[in-house]
Amino acid sequence: MTESEEKYRDILNLPHHQSKVHPQMSIYDRAAQFSPFAALTGHEAAIKETARLTEEQVEQILDKYTVGKVAFTLKGYQAIVPDMTEEETAFVLEQLKLAREQAIDYKNMKQISAIFEIYKTKCEQYFNEHGRNWRQMFKDYVNKRNAEKKAQGKK
Repeated sequence: MTESEEKYRDILNLPHHQSKVHPQMSIYDRAAQFSPFAALTGHEAAIKETARLTEEQVEQILDKYTVGKVAFTLKGYQAIVPDMTEEETAFVLEQLKLAREQAIDYKNMKQISAIFEIYKTKCEQYFNEHGRNWRQMFKDYVNKRNAEKKAQGKK
């Protein structure tokens, strides 16, 4: 055991502290960290500013940080599954927002994309578990797009 480990031996293996006084940071507070004003006015000012933000503004900040992956990916699902039900759309959107919430903790697109892949897999499993064949729907979509591209090339 090193000198510093020895010094803090009694607290090293304690569970992560959860304050009884201060609540865990909300998604809105976390979003404030990534908003344009956060670096200029400091964390505390950003937190206060977040309280003034609407839910839509918070969504926009989170979307900017994740380069619009929620809307882009949802649009892709809607193209692949054009007859997606409201329930399916709600599930997909919920999963994509969960992915975005987790992805804001990462710094590069490769990491952000990896998080979204996890949640996209959950969406595809959902389709399969609810009577759809994801693999076939995707194959049909690819074939349709290839046929459209081929038809455009002939014009």
